[in-house]
Amino acid sequence: MMAGRVEINDETFTILNSLDGQWMRSVRDANGKLTGFTITKSDKAKLLEAINIYHSFMPYCPPGALTASYDYTAEQMAAGNVAFLPTQWAELWTWCHQVEDNVPGADLGCAPVVGNRPYFGCFYNAVVKGSDNEEAAYWFTRYLGSYECQMDAGIAGWNSNRLDVVNQFDKFTGKEFEGTLLNPETGRVYLASWENQYPYMDDVMNWNSSAAGKIYEQQIVLLHNSAAGETTPEQCVDALTKMHLDFQGRFGNVPITEEK
Repeated sequence: MMAGRVEINDETFTILNSLDGQWMRSVRDANGKLTGFTITKSDKAKLLEAINIYHSFMPYCPPGALTASYDYTAEQMAAGNVAFLPTQWAELWTWCHQVEDNVPGADLGCAPVVGNRPYFGCFYNAVVKGSDNEEAAYWFTRYLGSYECQMDAGIAGWNSNRLDVVNQFDKFTGKEFEGTLLNPETGRVYLASWENQYPYMDDVMNWNSSAAGKIYEQQIVLLHNSAAGETTPEQCVDALTKMHLDFQGRFGNVPITEEK
């Protein structure tokens, strides 16, 4: 697991979200406009449950898990040092799939996370705002998003961001595509996960709060400290609640409340 100070919050959120919980709930008016956030008692209880579940996994992880990120977990799977990853980024399938070459008889499979509500990272193709050549940046971005580029990326193993590419997984049934996200096994899982998560996007803090970046970074610290045994799950929930109220209140453009 990725219990280091990098993306432990993404793994924790996958559990929380699959329990139908949120870090904070969106509050919207009759027209659907975001007017604020609230932390409900139910979501705090589900967060505690999610953290307890996460803690229950830790005794079965390699010692390096407490400093691990996605690269370590993928490397451990590729080397055949672990049997199971409860969560993993889709684009690391290609790396993890190397276990079939590295370990005689190994057969790697995948499935949606338990609860079918995974965390989706904010990955995108973009050019930095400070680019000195706006015209080149425009055409380069057009190329990155093109069918041709995204198909090449998918065949190479990356998770293409075009549905007209990933929806063609039935065409990529050969053995040479087993280590990509275009083959039917991974393609169906990949698309089903998006479909399961899509209806809940308006509630996920990461894509709705203007303070999400700052909140995201601090979640990592608090959750890692708890996984390392420095705080109890209860103390971690209290610390996260206090931080969410503080950071959204200070850095967000809509208010936040806590249900008592």
